[in-house]
Amino acid sequence: MGIPAIVASSVAKTMAKVANTSNVMCILNVMNILEEEGIQLPDRARYRLRLAMASCSIAESCQRLDTQSKLDGFLKKHPDFVAPMEMVLGGQNRPDTYMYVPIPDTLKFLLKFNDVYHAILNDHVRQDGLLGDIVDGLAYKMHPVFGMDRNALTMIFYSDEFKVTSPMRSYSKNYKLTSTYMILANLAPDVRNRIHGIQLVNLCRSKFVKEYGLAAVMEKCVTDVEELVQKGFTCPRNGEMIHLNADILVMTGDNASQNSFGGFMEGFQAWRTCRICIVTLPELKQGRLGARRNRVQHDLQVAEVEQTPAAATGYGVKGRSCFSGISHWHPALHLPSDESHDIFEGVGKNTLQAVIQYCVQRRFLTYGDINAAMKNFEFKDTDKNDKPQEVTPGGLHLTMSQCKCLLRLLPLMIGTFIPAGDNHWDVLIKLAQIVELVCAPLLHPGQVDFMGDLIDEFNTTCRQVLGGNDTPKDHFLLHYKQQFFEFGPLRHISTLKMEEKHNWFMDAFKLNKCTKNPTKSLGFRHQFYQLAQSRRDNLYESSVRLTFAKKKLAEEIGGDIGNLIRASFPNSVISMGQSVVVHCTAYAKGSAILLGQTGETLSFEEITHGLDIDGEAYIATLKLETLSYEKHFNCYCVRRTAVVDLHKICDLVDRFPLGIYQVPGRNCSGIVLKHKPAFPSA
Repeated sequence: MGIPAIVASSVAKTMAKVANTSNVMCILNVMNILEEEGIQLPDRARYRLRLAMASCSIAESCQRLDTQSKLDGFLKKHPDFVAPMEMVLGGQNRPDTYMYVPIPDTLKFLLKFNDVYHAILNDHVRQDGLLGDIVDGLAYKMHPVFGMDRNALTMIFYSDEFKVTSPMRSYSKNYKLTSTYMILANLAPDVRNRIHGIQLVNLCRSKFVKEYGLAAVMEKCVTDVEELVQKGFTCPRNGEMIHLNADILVMTGDNASQNSFGGFMEGFQAWRTCRICIVTLPELKQGRLGARRNRVQHDLQVAEVEQTPAAATGYGVKGRSCFSGISHWHPALHLPSDESHDIFEGVGKNTLQAVIQYCVQRRFLTYGDINAAMKNFEFKDTDKNDKPQEVTPGGLHLTMSQCKCLLRLLPLMIGTFIPAGDNHWDVLIKLAQIVELVCAPLLHPGQVDFMGDLIDEFNTTCRQVLGGNDTPKDHFLLHYKQQFFEFGPLRHISTLKMEEKHNWFMDAFKLNKCTKNPTKSLGFRHQFYQLAQSRRDNLYESSVRLTFAKKKLAEEIGGDIGNLIRASFPNSVISMGQSVVVHCTAYAKGSAILLGQTGETLSFEEITHGLDIDGEAYIATLKLETLSYEKHFNCYCVRRTAVVDLHKICDLVDRFPLGIYQVPGRNCSGIVLKHKPAFPSA
């Protein structure tokens, strides 16, 4: 994130003082040596010597950067700095403005990095029929630009509102911002969603968006994107000009943002409230789907609404999309669902609350029992950061990550209290199984079909067992089978990672106290942060970090793992630690890794050490024997063996460590999946 401006200024001033003091001492020493040698310098020579020493580059440089304004001015002159533009919306005495970061300049900045340019020239579209990213979906393959040119710059946009101050403060509405971000789908999903890889496009006060309209705020962005679509993108690289086609593929966000960008009614009270199909509200509540919206029909509805505004509620369309100026993008086709909001702020949270309330009413256990079970549950490193808050009769107060964690691990926490075969409990287990498929990074088309069947069955069972009508988020879940075939695994375009970018701006606001014009201050702070990445050759450099590590020769490592290492790396110097961190993912001792599948049986191994061998990250493991799958606890029962193995992390098919827990009432350990595996060889 950085350090406060006052600290940076203080450090620069202190370094300047140290350098000046050093210069004075150096001058005195030179004079003394000359006098001892009997060399008498004329006054003019003495003056020139003092002047030369005083102009020390270190002291002079520090003095040039000893205030925030001097530092900002220096950074703005850097050739790689992408300057945000302050755009005027209106206003009289004091103009109402927002910040826009020019998209062509951002693309030029990104293409200076070797790994980004290499990823653009070498697409990652899968050839084995599996769905591994948005580029494997039909929306990409049938796009008029990307379907013909896989090296074209493929942009994904995201928009959302957030507050940079505490929502409890009376003036917090003045610091509610609407941000728009951009990432390149040309990059692999495991790298493009890192904080510094998410590029800022627009930053505007939310009250200005409501006052002037989203179309006014997005006008400059739409103009630049359309120009890229029509003319392509040209920039210099390594002494030659390169030309690439470019276009936007999808716009992501929560449902309110999606509807707003698409020109749909933002509330869920319209007669046709779904942006994907034309189902009516009564049919939606009964769990039905309508015919899919299409380009021609939607454009006719927009034209009618523009002539007769009263028709908006009937169609669920309030007007033309603010992206309508972009040739190939269309709101009926390019607004995918977001699993984070649909499930972890909707279906998942509601189902958890209903099942917990039922269990308490049936006196299987109390809220105190549930909270005690959560408190005593030993969350492993893989789940510790998402530990859920206490449950209360008033509802669940969980973040999306906490809801996901509780949905996975609640069966292990309180499963012993619940009778086997209970219908309400089976609903929760079925949802957990759906989430494992929805959150999968890689899926077979057959698994997508199976996921669709599970969702249909879950939807019907929910109405029968839990009662009540479907909500809009329940309805969106019914579209997931179609959405996965069109956009690939939705986790790769999930807003969960994008919302972590909001936290960056919140931290920047706290550090810099930029209250007068927060969008301008935060816009420049962000671009200074992005500039700090320009010193690298690769934007997404691989980093390997060991904890509690010791360097050893291969011959010094004992046991079976030592024999295995010596057989493969006889002359290497090896760093061995309790864990190894690669791309911000910790492979810690005691965690499990999923390695393969034989029939219906999954193969797991337990990590015992993290290793750095010749600059590459490895893990030493113990094989785990898979005993069974316990549906009631939604976990795989495993038992340790004495068989050791060694794996290079970059060669792992599934790179997501899992916690190993004790299964209640069983003499074995249990592993709860975070997602279903789909191995290319299967």
